[in-house]
Amino acid sequence: MDGKKEAIIVGSYADKYGGSNRKDYTIMFCETGSTMSWMHESQLQFVEDGGEFLFEQAKVNHGRILKQNLDIDFIKENLNGGLSSDSILFLFDMIGFKSAFLRNGEYYVLMVDWQILKPVFQHIKNAETIKDAESIITGDGLKVLDVKKVFDAFHSN
Repeated sequence: MDGKKEAIIVGSYADKYGGSNRKDYTIMFCETGSTMSWMHESQLQFVEDGGEFLFEQAKVNHGRILKQNLDIDFIKENLNGGLSSDSILFLFDMIGFKSAFLRNGEYYVLMVDWQILKPVFQHIKNAETIKDAESIITGDGLKVLDVKKVFDAFHSN
C-alpha cells in the first residue's frame, strides 16, 4: 500500500478563518467521509476538478460508519482496542466529561484525555454492580460524572 487515499478539498485555512493562508486545507476522505486539517498543498496530489458529487457519497459513508461507532455494543466490544474519536466523544458525553478537544480540535488533546479516562470506562464495563463501578471515582467526581449512565448502557443486555 502506498498510503494514498482519495479525498476532496473542503476548503483552505483562509476559507475557514480568513487571512491569506491558501496553502493548508481541510480534506474529506471519500471512503469514510471523515475530515482532516490542515494538509499542506505539498502533501496533496491534484487529480481532477469537479467531483462535488463525491461529497454526497462521502457523507453517506460517514453516516454508516458513525452509526456503527456510536453503537454501545460496538463500543463495548472495542473498548480495549482502538475506538474512533466519535466513539470516545460519545463516551465522554455520556459520562459528562467535556474534553478541551471540543474547543480546539487538537487530536493530541483528545488522545491525552482518552489515555486518562479509558481505564475508568474499562472499570465501569467490568464492574458487576453500580457500587463497584462508582468506586473508581473519588471525592466530588460522582457529583460531576454520570457513572450510572455509563454503567447502565454497558450492562443493558
